[in-house]
Amino acid sequence: QHWDAYRFEQAYVRTHISGLIKFPIHVYATTSGMAAFTTILNYLILEKKATGPVLIGESIWFENKLLLQSAFANNYITIPQSQTQAITDAIIQQAPSIIFLDTLENSPDGTLTDILTIIKALVTHATKETYLVIDNTCLSLFFQPLRYIFGKRSLVRLIVFESLNKYHQFGMDRTTGGILWHYGGDTGKLFDYRIHLGTNMPDSTVASLPSPNRIHLTRRLLRHSRNAHTLSHSLQQWIDTHPNSPFTRIVYPGLANHPSYELTKHIRFHGSFFTIE
Repeated sequence: QHWDAYRFEQAYVRTHISGLIKFPIHVYATTSGMAAFTTILNYLILEKKATGPVLIGESIWFENKLLLQSAFANNYITIPQSQTQAITDAIIQQAPSIIFLDTLENSPDGTLTDILTIIKALVTHATKETYLVIDNTCLSLFFQPLRYIFGKRSLVRLIVFESLNKYHQFGMDRTTGGILWHYGGDTGKLFDYRIHLGTNMPDSTVASLPSPNRIHLTRRLLRHSRNAHTLSHSLQQWIDTHPNSPFTRIVYPGLANHPSYELTKHIRFHGSFFTIE
């Protein structure tokens, strides 16, 4: 640990995590988003947290998925993240000990996961310590889960991580970086695992990162979302009027034809990328 990273982490808590009380929240900077994930994974494995099935979102980031399938072998269940009811049913019937989900899939389907409904199911039905690990890279500060868990007498342990390569450098992309934060149980041990695994963020990396600024990041993300919506809408209109073209549709959560639209129409940020199918 060094003071440069510590100051960055404290600024991240103040600016990017919404909550009336933040003292139980600890933020750890890592060398990359993958370093944040491998720190979390090693903590869960070596602390023997997989006391039951491990539930994995079908289209989570492919590198994470490969590591999870190797780590938990025959002890995992894969469910499409668009099937909220199937996930909540699995929570009740299978009692998973660990759940891995992305807020917005970095995949061709671009599914926005209804994690808030899943959290409510976990808080209500978890009968043992259950770890919910969320990759929040693609929604960033527009997903804020803390208030749905904080202060509730539940067995849910929340761990959220994010790559700092996608949005937080405001397009400069000078270095790699990752961030993770946690709430509940003995998740404070993640601090020690980051040290032992050597995934600490170096001071030179911190010096290459802009200071966390919620106002600037919000404006940037909304501009990305506006541009992605304008382009995807325009392209979809073109496809609709050219039935013989080689293109089938545009896949973007902000369009009315997307399966996640019922969720996205209530939020301001729909992601910054789309798929041409």
